[in-house]
Amino acid sequence: MKPLLYLLVASSLTAEPLTLVEQARISAEKLPKGCIVTAEKNGDQAPIYSLAGRADTKEIPPEKILFEIGSISKVFTGLLLAQAVQAGKVRLDSTLQEVMGKKQRFASEHVASITLEQLATHTSGLPRLPDNLLAAANPDDPYAHYDRRLLDAFLSKATLPHAAPFTSEYSNLGVGLLGDVLARLQDKTWEQLVLEHIAQPLGMKDTRITLDTEQKRRLVSPYAGTAKTKNWNFKALAGCGALYSTATDLMILAQALSKPADSPLKSLIEQIEKPRDLGNVGLCLQILNVGGTNGYWHNGGTGGYRSWISARPDSNRLVVVLINNDALAPEKIFTVK
Repeated sequence: MKPLLYLLVASSLTAEPLTLVEQARISAEKLPKGCIVTAEKNGDQAPIYSLAGRADTKEIPPEKILFEIGSISKVFTGLLLAQAVQAGKVRLDSTLQEVMGKKQRFASEHVASITLEQLATHTSGLPRLPDNLLAAANPDDPYAHYDRRLLDAFLSKATLPHAAPFTSEYSNLGVGLLGDVLARLQDKTWEQLVLEHIAQPLGMKDTRITLDTEQKRRLVSPYAGTAKTKNWNFKALAGCGALYSTATDLMILAQALSKPADSPLKSLIEQIEKPRDLGNVGLCLQILNVGGTNGYWHNGGTGGYRSWISARPDSNRLVVVLINNDALAPEKIFTVK
């Protein structure tokens, strides 16, 4: 069975399947450095949190350990788009030219006419990364230097062969641009919008970019195989991957995705979960339909971290996996026999 289906579809194997905790422990034995934190909830049961491997955060409960969550940050950008639409600040079909104004020059009318919804569904036609990102980038912290000046310079030269929509193709640039546009429009940082509209209403106390002293004590070090590496930093493209979080906070988000009606963000979650572009994606949220039932998920990866979140509303099955080593993808641990 494919890893994605293993997470979102109940196993029908005759043998008793390994639990998520058992799968993580088996995988952690092969992990050269670092640890795996898992969280799982089935039905009305309380979440089960577990640590496998070796964490350098002493005596911190697994559910309170902080990790970079990479592209799971995109789900927050989708929610911020839904919030801005609800507040009447933008429309889903608002174009880049409309929201960025006359000060922003575009070499191509096809780029200028890209809509916010197309950015959120990866159908804008923009590449995965801007072509002016890597030239001056630190390989160990590739987004740290990429500011609005560079982003605007890219947009002023970018071209497309025709107007969007294009076939959906995953784009860190597209969602990062979306997050920055929403921040500019409201004269706030992307992090401020996340805290105000998502983290604080949901009670996610550890989901943020800027960590205080106590939170830094709970942050596990990132590893690339056996080598310790650096934490990543973001500027203009924060909306594509800048957040830190914990298993506790991500279970709160997963529960909200599973049961929007019980969440203070009900109307926003319903918007991001609405299937778009052939039903495989919402607003910055991945969708898998099995047997007529949708499951919602996203994964993430930065220099030394890998992450996963999924929610099945039909069974209220919630899964979170956090790893502080980029040698292992979360999806892989579920295929271990």
